[in-house]
Amino acid sequence: MTDQIQKRGKDFEAKFAHDQDLDFKARARRNHFLALWAAGQLDVEDVDGFVETLISTGLHGDEAVAKQLRADFDAAGVDVSDHQIEREMADQLVKAREQVMSEV
Repeated sequence: MTDQIQKRGKDFEAKFAHDQDLDFKARARRNHFLALWAAGQLDVEDVDGFVETLISTGLHGDEAVAKQLRADFDAAGVDVSDHQIEREMADQLVKAREQVMSEV
């Protein structure tokens, strides 16, 4: 009985770690998609650098990504609302999760 409980605990931990890994990959991919979207709006010349910057910003959380996008749009004088940014983040996360899950 104790062995079964320990096995369940290990299985639960493995599933949790797996789910966290998939979520991390999906958010990183979402940030990649967001950067491509924003680069198109901003007419960015160094798209690869812009993508890398936004992906690394994503390590600090979704709020940091939204804040960075807001700052980039404001600096360029591009009229994009906070609601549009949040909506794009949500839509791109769905797309990224679908892609990540199809690779599993």
